[in-house]
Amino acid sequence: MRILLCLLTSVLTIVTLRAQTFDDALRFSENNALGTARSLGTANSMSAIGADWTAIQFNPAGLAAFRNNEATITLGGVLSGTSDATLSAFTDQEVGSVMSTNDGSDFKLALPQVGLVFTKEPIASRWTQLNFGIGISQTNRFEENIRYNGSTPGSISDQFFETANFDGDLNFNPATLNELNAFSDGPAFDAGILIPADGSTAPDGYFTDYNDFGRTSDTDPGVPLFKEGTVARKGFNSSFDFSLGGNFQEKWLFGATISIVNTSYEETNIYEEDDQDGAVPVFDNIRYAVRNSHTGTGVNGKFGVIYRASQAFRIGVSYHTPSFISVSDDLFTDITYRFEDNGAAIQGNGASPVFDALDYNFVTPSTYRASAAYIVGRSGFISADVGYRNFSGGSFSIDDDEVAESFLNDDIDALTQGAFDARVGGELNLSPFKLRGGFEFVGAPVVGEDAAFGFSGGAGFRQNRLSVDLGYKLSVRPDRVFRPYTVQIIDFPQQEVNYTPTLSTMALTVGWKLVPLLYEEEVQTTTRKKRSRRRRR
Repeated sequence: MRILLCLLTSVLTIVTLRAQTFDDALRFSENNALGTARSLGTANSMSAIGADWTAIQFNPAGLAAFRNNEATITLGGVLSGTSDATLSAFTDQEVGSVMSTNDGSDFKLALPQVGLVFTKEPIASRWTQLNFGIGISQTNRFEENIRYNGSTPGSISDQFFETANFDGDLNFNPATLNELNAFSDGPAFDAGILIPADGSTAPDGYFTDYNDFGRTSDTDPGVPLFKEGTVARKGFNSSFDFSLGGNFQEKWLFGATISIVNTSYEETNIYEEDDQDGAVPVFDNIRYAVRNSHTGTGVNGKFGVIYRASQAFRIGVSYHTPSFISVSDDLFTDITYRFEDNGAAIQGNGASPVFDALDYNFVTPSTYRASAAYIVGRSGFISADVGYRNFSGGSFSIDDDEVAESFLNDDIDALTQGAFDARVGGELNLSPFKLRGGFEFVGAPVVGEDAAFGFSGGAGFRQNRLSVDLGYKLSVRPDRVFRPYTVQIIDFPQQEVNYTPTLSTMALTVGWKLVPLLYEEEVQTTTRKKRSRRRRR
């Protein structure tokens, strides 16, 4: 009977879910450049040194430090994972907690950068270098895998129950069938999880099997269900850069970059709960899958200057404009509900309608950077770089949906803050080999979160035109929380997965100086003459 009621009253929902989220704002705004292996080995602290493709991502004035045409390509990998994932359920106190037995990890190949630098020495000018650079860089990676399982009280049907029965002001105001959310409540209704109190299109309320049969009172957290889930995230931010740099009298280095930025992200969240002990009459199993993806394109600019106070010491400053990004977002959900009806095993299914992609715009906050470096003769260098970005400066712009736009921007204002990042590193020259190390501190963009740290190391080889570098960075990130679903009105158990994310980045860079043949022959001839003079002496 209940199945017939659901079929007779099922209506396609038209209310859209906000696919873009507060987390998207952070993904668009954060900059964690993979970069060249040389820069990675020094924790990306080389912006005052320059003459490195990733260094000019931080301060484009470093482009003016190149003396020769040069091509570089970096191949890399990102090993991401989670450990110690703990699933907990709580109301006003914890009512269940279990450590997952499996951790998630994943390795992805990457192409951190490809760059070309062309140098020019102007004739009869106080500008000693005018250089041009073009290249592609990955400025962030989003790989993350979360796996969790365990038995805790509560059900995802509690979320559907709340959002179908209560309005945005948290008042009891059941939605009509065509007001149910197209990506959550609507599919839950189609699958038979949400049961209307009557057969009208505007029922007096909705109930669920779990809430009716899995609890003995309003204060009962509910029968424990076995829950397991996986969250797979992947994607990147990248920039296609056009840079110009000038060296004025070997004292002042200036640079500017115009970048076409791209973003690509995909997340698949699969959640399942099961009444393994048969403790809840009717209810057997719910499987809920959410697939979200976005792509976007935009533009930004960077401007910088480096001052060489002496041959050994230099300082630099740079400004990165906001990125203006146009984004296209897709979201799809599907639900499967297995239950019993009069002793018969039934499977109900629901899925979100196929909508056109949701288009919106996002403006990232700007960034301010300062750097310094000291060259220790021919022995190497030490360098440092610090940056500041006010993440509250980011903002969404959504045509024809001012309510969602205001909600998201209010979230950004309330939950984010200004954050500093600092990097220090160095290189030891053991010609033709190099050894490198570095440390980074990345302040938390979210209020109340802890900072992240990174430890870097690397080695390199330089001989004539060829350079080969290896770099590695271990990122130590703060513990994070993922909620498989959210309840906020009734005192249903809230589910949380606390986990520790891990990230290791590896890079191999090969560089080749594109020295003109005639110039190379001239250098070789000069070298031979010097050796001949020494022998005569």
